[in-house]
Amino acid sequence: MDKNITFIIQGPLNKYSINNIDNYLEYGNIIISHWKNDDLNLLKNVNKNIKIVTNKNVKIDNVFNKYNIYLQCLTTLSGLRNVNTEYSIKVRSDEYRTDFSMFVDKIFKNPNKIITDNVFFRSKKYAKYCISDHCFGGKTEILLKSFENIKKKCEDGTYFKENYFLEEILRPTKYWCGDKVYSPEQIISTEIIQSFGDDIDPKNSKEQMMKYFDLIRIKDMGKFIISQNHIKTNYITEESMGIIDILILTNINKL
Repeated sequence: MDKNITFIIQGPLNKYSINNIDNYLEYGNIIISHWKNDDLNLLKNVNKNIKIVTNKNVKIDNVFNKYNIYLQCLTTLSGLRNVNTEYSIKVRSDEYRTDFSMFVDKIFKNPNKIITDNVFFRSKKYAKYCISDHCFGGKTEILLKSFENIKKKCEDGTYFKENYFLEEILRPTKYWCGDKVYSPEQIISTEIIQSFGDDIDPKNSKEQMMKYFDLIRIKDMGKFIISQNHIKTNYITEESMGIIDILILTNINKL
């Protein structure tokens, strides 16, 4: 396997991702980007060749942190800043997937797209520009630029502006959870599209999503643990995530 790729395990230290490190190492390098107040005992048996990035605890009083987008951004960005490979994959620290063969292959074959799995990857019938932010990967330079922009906009108040997010994207559908605010998934996807040099065009959201993204079904990624607060068990299936091909996609062409 070509090792021109780095996994960024992002978020508070967790046994799920740490115990899965050997699986990640089959496909690429690893950076663990975590918080200073984590239980460091979880790192005592970690391979010494794995880079550890420790993030200082931050105050979030005056920054945009809806659904923890700012905190996710900081640990992801710290990892990306330490990547030396052309491609990167961001995974959550409280999850794992054991088989990245199809995922990595799709990244290498589609260098001008960002690849995600389909964990809560929404159809536009639910919400436009709603990728999965649990696991995604592609060109490091695109992801780095995207998360630099997210950090800046969280800190300078851009996302607080009432008219920043386009009304056509914000408008709830019959499937919407009722919160008329951009989700982290939408923030990440629209920043990625802009990092590719394109403008956000809600009337052509399907075409833009198909141009800049593709997905792998979670069922094709071996054994897995997915973390989701409102689902009581950590082991979930595609069916338990929502209505397949209306709420949750299995193929990008079904947007």
